[in-house]
Amino acid sequence: MLLNLSAAIVDLETTGTNRRYSRIIESGIIFWEPDNTLEYAEKLYNPEQSIPPFIESLTGISQHMVEDKPNFAYGVEALFNQLKDRLFIAHNVRFDYGFLKAAFLACGYDFRPKMLCTVRLAKLLYPDWPNYKLATICQQIGFINTQAHRALADAKATKAFIDYAIQDKGLDTVNSAAKTLIKTPTIPTQLAHDKIQSIPNTFGVYYFFNADGQLLYIGKSNHLRERIMSHLNNDVRSDRAMRMVSQIADIEVEVTAGELSALLQENRQIKLQLPVFNRKQRRLKTLWCLQIQIDKQGYKQLIATKCNADTLMPSANTFGFYTTKKQTLNALDSIIKAHHLCRKVNGDETGAEGSPCFGRQLKNCRGACEGAESQATYNLRVDLATYEKLLKPWPFEGPIALIENNLAHDICQVIYLDNWAWLTTETLPLNTDTPELLTANALASYPRQFDKDMYAVIKRAIKNPANRKEVLR
Repeated sequence: MLLNLSAAIVDLETTGTNRRYSRIIESGIIFWEPDNTLEYAEKLYNPEQSIPPFIESLTGISQHMVEDKPNFAYGVEALFNQLKDRLFIAHNVRFDYGFLKAAFLACGYDFRPKMLCTVRLAKLLYPDWPNYKLATICQQIGFINTQAHRALADAKATKAFIDYAIQDKGLDTVNSAAKTLIKTPTIPTQLAHDKIQSIPNTFGVYYFFNADGQLLYIGKSNHLRERIMSHLNNDVRSDRAMRMVSQIADIEVEVTAGELSALLQENRQIKLQLPVFNRKQRRLKTLWCLQIQIDKQGYKQLIATKCNADTLMPSANTFGFYTTKKQTLNALDSIIKAHHLCRKVNGDETGAEGSPCFGRQLKNCRGACEGAESQATYNLRVDLATYEKLLKPWPFEGPIALIENNLAHDICQVIYLDNWAWLTTETLPLNTDTPELLTANALASYPRQFDKDMYAVIKRAIKNPANRKEVLR
């Protein structure tokens, strides 16, 4: 018996590959006890959605076969109790576990078993096999699967592989391999295991590629190996993460001298290379922001404004950059509510001059609309409501340099900044001497393009004067 544990060898058939939208239509489970007794369970489910023609052709499971069957929620408590304390074994365990976890969670059960992937087990025990698809493994071991792509039949094929490996390699060898795999994250089958081990656990940027060399994702971390491992461990938490991790065939890393260097490089590379699975930091042609304007009566108003991201420069009356008008208006609404500002004065509500706004009637406005609050007091409250949010003027006369040192990797990086823009970074060998800085003239040709993400990063970074130097004119 494998590891002398109670186990469940599981295979599922589903209406598709996306567990958010697709549903389980069949389960096949072999309950395997430490005394080697086996119990087989096979069940069809009504997915309460149509079975695509491709899935029907692949599995042989038709709509007619499931229309009178119960859905997954029926009897879910008994199934959960049967599986929760067993070693969960599946061929490509990500897929089956991901679907079961989502289905259990929808019924109020948190499913977190120990898992063993027989794709990884086969790859570890038989590194020379041409590939690790279940059909190929059946050919390699001489097992005839008469009902491929039916759940119980594929579970039996998975069990046949484990039996073959135990007979061929010995129980101790297979157990040792299984223990190793259970303790380590599920490495994508296309990614070499030693690739992870070679990644340093320090500051830097990492890049995920698929088998065709397409860039999937860019990220940064202060602990590169730990962060990459967390991607591989947590891939079953969302369909998007599962799709990304399943495609990773290569990883490249760029070690930096510190966190700021990594943050800036990550942000720039995402905008330049547009990886498939990065969304938040994409370069936008247009942005929405809030601006402070003065009306004819001298009252300050907060106005939602659309601006060109490529030509935008910091302004003392601008704040809150958003990707959509809706986000901007929601932010404006929150400020007005939180600080009891007047929607009529702000230009968002009409009415006769001197008449109270709707918010005044609800005691949410302090009366600027009807003269009960002076212009000076109202404008001061607008300033207080927006002060922390406003874009700050560049606090230096020109460019500055921030210096980061990575002692473990002998890297010194000098980061040049001006007017909230990252100009360039010099990478130098680490030594005890202060690096010679570029002059302001040498940096004059670099573009000072405003970027809302870099603004936030740079604003935090310049607060610490320890490694900050102003560049000579």
